[in-house]
Amino acid sequence: MLTHRRSTDDDPQFQKLATTPSPSRKTPNLIVIGAMKASTTTFYELITRHPNIWFSSEKEPHYFTSPNYGRPTDWEAYLRLFDSAPVSAKVIGEASTGYSKLPHFGNTPLRLQECLDNPRFIYLVRDPVQRTVSNYQHAYISGHYPAGTTLAGAIRRDPILIDASHYARQIRAYHEVFDEQALLVIPADQMHADPTCVMRRVETFLNVPAFNSWETTLRKSNSKQALSGSLALQAIVPKSLLTLLRNVLSPRVRQRLKNLAQSTPPLPPVTDADRQLVFELVANDLQDLLTIMGNELSPWIASWPSIQRLGER
Repeated sequence: MLTHRRSTDDDPQFQKLATTPSPSRKTPNLIVIGAMKASTTTFYELITRHPNIWFSSEKEPHYFTSPNYGRPTDWEAYLRLFDSAPVSAKVIGEASTGYSKLPHFGNTPLRLQECLDNPRFIYLVRDPVQRTVSNYQHAYISGHYPAGTTLAGAIRRDPILIDASHYARQIRAYHEVFDEQALLVIPADQMHADPTCVMRRVETFLNVPAFNSWETTLRKSNSKQALSGSLALQAIVPKSLLTLLRNVLSPRVRQRLKNLAQSTPPLPPVTDADRQLVFELVANDLQDLLTIMGNELSPWIASWPSIQRLGER
């Protein structure tokens, strides 16, 4: 039986009430923790094809980084996400990129340990410079920064941009709370290059039967274009009507509507100096990551001469 205990990392003024789910309630035993802009959506679409793996329809519940973490009503709402998991599901999962943004949003690994029964974790990572640039552009299009804010300016005002690219820091934090074998790290470029090979690793990690329908070529998407279309559509269609449309229209029709409404704000250019700044800010973490992952980072090292020098330190 799982007991939802009070976490020591939270505001002491916020009194949590203990909640104990019924033994019949389902809880996730797999958490995809990110990283943001590291193909987590593609991985989610891929892994949910397996007949013994089931994920909540709400892809990013972010319960364990929520300011309402620990409130009984929010815990109950989180549990309801998994009530419809079929009996055939050996693995029940959720994916929230906020779970790899330490030190922000509380001690996420400790919260997960408090509430879940020995879950397993999958962490997708991407060249940290590319990931930071993509994250910045996504946030800019979303209106998170004032118009004209450069990447360097965004880094100064938003430390999460760099912290979410400190992969070794995130991995070490989970290793402090969970067994190291409970966390599988997957470079996103490996998944795109050979999804079948990567998913065979996932099957072994999760101890599920082999599945023979992994695609050899993954569908490519333009996330910036999709986000721009979604935001433009929200600006001209009432929220209540949008909710109705999502329920009754096919994905293809919804995408056509987004394309019609699309209006992409001009992005400030990302310069070589910006990219070098990002590299310098993640260099120490990359050095640690090399000790954790070794040759798996070869594509990154090959594409960044500065990282080659990093390995010689």
